[in-house]
Amino acid sequence: MNFKLPTFHSILAITALLVFSLLTAFAWTNYRNSLARPSMGVVALDDIFTATELYFAELLTRKGLSEEEKQATYQAIKNLPTDIDLAIHKLESECRCWVFNKSAVLSQAATDYTSEIKTRILPNSPDLAELQRRINERMSLPKP
Repeated sequence: MNFKLPTFHSILAITALLVFSLLTAFAWTNYRNSLARPSMGVVALDDIFTATELYFAELLTRKGLSEEEKQATYQAIKNLPTDIDLAIHKLESECRCWVFNKSAVLSQAATDYTSEIKTRILPNSPDLAELQRRINERMSLPKP
């Protein structure tokens, strides 16, 4: 039988090919893991707008409100859509996730950030029931 032993160059080429294949597989795995989808968050915009409406209505129905305070409140109302948009963009960069309107998402797997956005937009605001009660008292409306 005429059997030749592999030469040094062929062993070196096979070893280099094996190492290259392993490195390619390792690099591909790391690349795929780095492309993992970011998580998804939701914000109930209708709840946020309801809360802000009650908050500003409560502010505007206070007795003895000066003209400057009224103008500041109207300016805050005017800036509200921009403030909400900025708060959502900041949240997206902090949580490294996509934030969608809750009513547009069918999945229950998303994290709800509604209360966090409310806190960013309306810091130190009382709960909605308390705001509604104050407004009803000031306007002499029956309790709901």
